[in-house]
Amino acid sequence: MNDIFWSYWNHNRKRGIIACTENELIYVGSSNETYNAFHEWAVRSKYKNIIQKDSKLKLYKEQLSEYFDGERTKFTTNLGIYGTSFEVEVWKTLLTITYGTTLSYKSVSEILGKPKAYRAVASAIAKNPLLIFIPCHRVVTQSGASTGYRGGVDFKLDLLELERSNSFEGAIND
Repeated sequence: MNDIFWSYWNHNRKRGIIACTENELIYVGSSNETYNAFHEWAVRSKYKNIIQKDSKLKLYKEQLSEYFDGERTKFTTNLGIYGTSFEVEVWKTLLTITYGTTLSYKSVSEILGKPKAYRAVASAIAKNPLLIFIPCHRVVTQSGASTGYRGGVDFKLDLLELERSNSFEGAIND
């Protein structure tokens, strides 16, 4: 892992950093995150060259815009999912949560076969580097409350509302 390419994604009043390697998306941030936070993550993740290059992120930004416009319910990009084995297991489980629906932290831990590990699940979800693409915003408390989100609770609520209100006609599902 040497080079990563980054850019800003923009949609209406929302903006964040997005980054990829030569062939996979590895980071999606939100409006409340700074370049410094992204840079620290990249250094911790052992990337040596952090290069701003908009053209490398074109496909990922297009799919993100389609999502925000209600035209896409599933992403078709290669994701670089790196973390501890438990984090990766949690993040891959999140990929199975259907667009427009939510699961509780407890339900995710039960799917993993670790019903008492819901706090560890919440901790892994908080470290998800691929906001939106790995839909951690679809995980809520058992009572249905939206708490904690790396992108901010308001952003999480916006994403959930977008998905709830989206008409699926014409949406890209593959």
